[in-house]
Amino acid sequence: MSTVYHYHFKTGEYLNRSKACLDPVEKKPIVPAFATELKPPTTQDNEKAVFTDGAWQVVDDYRGTEYWLEDGSRTVISELAATPPESALSSPPLDNLKKDAKDKVIAFSTKIRAKLAGHADQYKLAGWNDKAQRAQRVITNTASDVDIATLQAECDKRGKNESPQELAQKQAAKGQALATAVAIIDGMESAALEAIESKRSKKTLSALLDQLQTKANAELNRLLGE
Repeated sequence: MSTVYHYHFKTGEYLNRSKACLDPVEKKPIVPAFATELKPPTTQDNEKAVFTDGAWQVVDDYRGTEYWLEDGSRTVISELAATPPESALSSPPLDNLKKDAKDKVIAFSTKIRAKLAGHADQYKLAGWNDKAQRAQRVITNTASDVDIATLQAECDKRGKNESPQELAQKQAAKGQALATAVAIIDGMESAALEAIESKRSKKTLSALLDQLQTKANAELNRLLGE
């Protein structure tokens, strides 16, 4: 029995082989559609044997290969015979890596601020700021009657036998602690973004990100007392 070699009906690429049955009348091998008796050539990595115009030829096969260009565009090869251009990069260019790194720093900083604030919304945060300013006026003896009355009303609702002055001290301390923590995070974020921009190689950028992550996590644990 003869061997026949099957190829893809659309791309012509070699698929597999099988034994051909003989025609009982003509005593010749029966070659099915999309098959040939011609043996395909041997191929190497990133090559594929393709049957076209009655003959086999070896073409490049980089399907699934991912590459980037200097402008940041990304391509995944999906067609036979297509090859990466000479200018192709195997990983994103540095500018893209910097952008990703900055996005991560900003996202991490935002997460820390939210955690410090107990995920309070903008209205609650505005209320804390208002309380801190009122508390400062009480402490510095510049509070108005309305300030004192407002604090007294809160003291009555809290039911902890506090005076407006005692509550003001607590609110001022809380406001200062939050402001200090946010200032630290803001400073770290600004320094990190500048450090990322100053890097000129993927290797140094990667090392910087590792350092920033370690430092940021340590600062987060310290601020939250974890």
